Amino acid sequence: QVELRQSSTFMSRYTPVKFREFLDILGNIVREGQSAGVFAPDVHPGTIKRAVFGALDELALNWILRDQAYDLRASSEDLAKLFLSGICVPAMAG
Repeated sequence: QVELRQSSTFMSRYTPVKFREFLDILGNIVREGQSAGVFAPDVHPGTIKRAVFGALDELALNWILRDQAYDLRASSEDLAKLFLSGICVPAMAG
């Protein structure tokens, strides 16, 4: 994966149709969440979709390189919490 990205020949010939479709799905999820009032209206869907992909890509790469030495499901749940709730403890009421 890393070697393919480093190859200018491969990247110049690669047509990322499915990749773009995947990113568009992520962007649409963000826009729908914004319309529903679930996601902040001031975040840019393009930024979020690339950040989510980058985080998933890194988790998968690390998991592969470590011979699946950790729980990918638990890591993906942590990632979902990060993107949906942030890492700050909610302020206590009162």
